[in-house]
Amino acid sequence: MIFTPENIKKLQDVVVVVYKGKHGNYEVAAHPKKLYEYRRQTASLDDVLCTESIFSDISKGKLASKKSVQEEFGRVHTAALETILKHGTERKDSATRVYEQESAKKEIAEGIVHRMRKESGETLTHAEAESILRKVNYVPSAKPMKIQLSDILKKAIQLGYKRRTIRAKVDKELNWSKVTAEIPAGSLFRETTMPGVIEISDDLYGAVHRFAESQNASIEDLPDIEDTEIEI
Repeated sequence: MIFTPENIKKLQDVVVVVYKGKHGNYEVAAHPKKLYEYRRQTASLDDVLCTESIFSDISKGKLASKKSVQEEFGRVHTAALETILKHGTERKDSATRVYEQESAKKEIAEGIVHRMRKESGETLTHAEAESILRKVNYVPSAKPMKIQLSDILKKAIQLGYKRRTIRAKVDKELNWSKVTAEIPAGSLFRETTMPGVIEISDDLYGAVHRFAESQNASIEDLPDIEDTEIEI
């Protein structure tokens, strides 16, 4: 595809990514939905690019000189494209912003379904997770998704929801005071009547496992109603 001042204005579903370098500005045309996926490493370079051309001013159809590109990025053309896409800033249209916001809301809602439970212990539906987002007036931000989700989970607890509970078995008796000394609001640590079996909220999973390992204790996750992976 050749970009000219005439047809660049007619293009739909295209976002311009601008990289400001030492030798000038470098611009590429990308598919906005694929750019979002590319930066999350779920789309390839070929998927995201509308063209492999690098421009100095895409609105005027002006290509960056080969010499300038090589001085800025080196001799490998794909490396230049990757740098521009990863570190450049995009001129977003409204469709791009809507897509990114909807994708972020969907990801956060999935995190709520996975991590939170009703007071009765039941799993939330996706619709109920979306309802939580509306109640807390969630607006996607530039913060990492992990931090955004953490903030939402804390607000969900204030609404009366609770964190998912995991059971584990430790092969010897331990003093858990270091773990339980500063448990966040809404978190759970409980030693059950069964020998060595503990119940914890999923946000304590990493801390509990690391502490057990530091005490040379073996800890085994026990199957429960929902046997899913939790990130340490």
